[in-house]
Formats: sequence, structure tokens, C-alpha cells
Amino acid sequence: MEVINIKEAKDSFILDIAIKNSINAAINTRTTFFNSGISRELKDLFRRVLASKLVKFSKKYYKEQREYIFHSDVQKLQNEINDHFRESNLFFYDNGFTLGNSQKVLSVYLKYLWCFGFIPMPPACPLDRVMLTISKAPYNKRSWGKINSIDEYLEKYSYLVIAAKKKKLPLPVFELLSFAEDNSLEV
Repeated sequence: MEVINIKEAKDSFILDIAIKNSINAAINTRTTFFNSGISRELKDLFRRVLASKLVKFSKKYYKEQREYIFHSDVQKLQNEINDHFRESNLFFYDNGFTLGNSQKVLSVYLKYLWCFGFIPMPPACPLDRVMLTISKAPYNKRSWGKINSIDEYLEKYSYLVIAAKKKKLPLPVFELLSFAEDNSLEV
């Protein structure tokens, strides 16, 4: 019988959940993310490829990174996913896997890694409607799924940065506390 390392099994379980939840956070809010008629196999391939890219991109975050590295990684991740699936007709929108999807999946995954103690505090946080609302972004600036330029992303991201500075908190801490407060369950 083979020896099972319980810590490795626990870590693997946590990381698997983190990947699945991160991908779901980035794509399940858009009911029309995939084109209709796309096979289950192609959707599963997309999830596997995206999961492997998340693992690849996250490796550097086991050491502290700067925000500009994260922003660069968001663009690289978007490009790699779109390049991989360019000929597949997988995505509903012509712009494919958007910068908004890319920042969401990578930032949520890094948040999980941080919260579970695998990495130091990440240099950025998820940008989504909840955080844009909490940060008092104008109503017409609160969508994130179709963001497809770094300039539009950074403009919306600046609302979060300003709100965090007002609270005198690092941005990931501000997001974590705000999101927890916004999603707290009453017992």
C-alpha cells in the first residue's frame, strides 16, 4: 500500500477547489459566455487549459510581486487563452476571453492562494460589480465582463484603489474585508 501524504492531499484538494471556483467566478456571471451548441468536450478543454494557465501564471506569486506584473500577466493570460481557442468558435462574443475575464480569474485564484496561506498578499484584487459598487464607481462604470483594454480596466480599477486609500488599507485587504461584509450571512 502506498504512503499517502495527508498535507499534500489537503493542499491538492484546496487548490483544485480554488481553481474551479476562480474559473466559475470569471465566466458563470455571463450566461452567454460560450456560444450555443458548443460541445461539453470543448467547454471542458477550455476549463482544463485555463486551469493549467492559472497554475503557470501563479507560480511567480509565491514571492511578492508588484501590481504592474499582475496587470501584465492579465494581458498575457488573455492573449494565451484567445490564441489557444481562436479557431474554435467557443466564445459568444467576438472579443473572446476578455481582459475582464482574465483579471477576474487570475485575481480570484490569487486571493484563494493568499487566504489559504500559500502565497503572500497578492498585488491586486478582483475587479467586479460588487467592488465597483462598494468603491462608489458611477453606475455606468460598474460592468467588468466585457472590459477588453488595459486602459478601461485601469480606469475602473482606480475606483478600488481610491476607496482602499481612503480606508488606509492595502487594496487586497480592503477587497477581502469589503467582500466579506457585503456577503455576510445572517444567522
